[in-house]
Amino acid sequence: AVVSTQSTGTTTLCYPCNATYTHNLDHTGCVPVTPQSLSFTSKFAIILYLLVAAGLVAVGVVVAVFVVKFQTPVVQGHGVFVYVTLLSTCVILFLSTFLFLGESSDLNCNLRLAVPVLGVSSLFLCVSCLTKTIILKIKALQTTKFYVVQLLVLVVGLLVQVLIIGIVLLVRPLRYTKKEIERGKVYGECRHQEGSPQIDIILYISCFFIFSGSLILSFLGRNTNENYNEGKFLAFQTIAMHIVIIAFVPTIMLLDGPVLSGAWAVAIVIMCFIVLIVLFTPKLYIITYRPYKNQFIEDLIPEVRRTNGVIREENSNTS
Repeated sequence: AVVSTQSTGTTTLCYPCNATYTHNLDHTGCVPVTPQSLSFTSKFAIILYLLVAAGLVAVGVVVAVFVVKFQTPVVQGHGVFVYVTLLSTCVILFLSTFLFLGESSDLNCNLRLAVPVLGVSSLFLCVSCLTKTIILKIKALQTTKFYVVQLLVLVVGLLVQVLIIGIVLLVRPLRYTKKEIERGKVYGECRHQEGSPQIDIILYISCFFIFSGSLILSFLGRNTNENYNEGKFLAFQTIAMHIVIIAFVPTIMLLDGPVLSGAWAVAIVIMCFIVLIVLFTPKLYIITYRPYKNQFIEDLIPEVRRTNGVIREENSNTS
């Protein structure tokens, strides 16, 4: 990236361009280098489009089945609004992966922080609400007061996270800068504004409490006896999501440029598929292939009980 100027007829003066600049076509001036980024038409982007499309189709299938079987315990047993929040969050997170494609900007940098953090926090808060319901052995459908408390916990938790992220981005916003990795090889990166207070530590602490709290609750509710033991699936889902965080965060800290953006997108997609596969696939299986487990007790005929899919006649006086 060297340019030259003719100072006399026989002498040529050459000087290097700055780190994030390169020479123009005739080597008479410096021009900004376009940072390398994930193109919207790259192979990775095409794979990402397919994964996001598959995820959105899966969410659509779950929503369709839940609408048809809305008045059943598998759908309503532990708080239908929590399932709605989970599915809505998955849709938002799937779409948020497109933020990591193309060249970034100041706005894009802040969205890359806010949307995934809020989305993942929402997933863990929903898991905590569902697990707490199972631990207390109280059905939200049957207890209106607990249903309201569960809703308040979820809403207040999300509002607190929104407030914390808003304060962090207001006091210490992210700025898009160009960073030279090697001569002629420039990456764009998102950095906090220099000289701003280290207030983002509050965001890390709040995420730690949400993540660790959901893990503890899921461990406590893993062996709750139910006709359909959702506690085990919630525990496995929480552990799997923590594994993704533990695996990707150190890796992301060591990466730069397009590889960093790709790692973020992959981590988000994996988390969403964990929710859909671990939590909602068993529900669809029971609704479709084990309908005798998807009935309220008061709807069953006293003289007829179903055990392992086989109808068995019993004395109505037998408890």
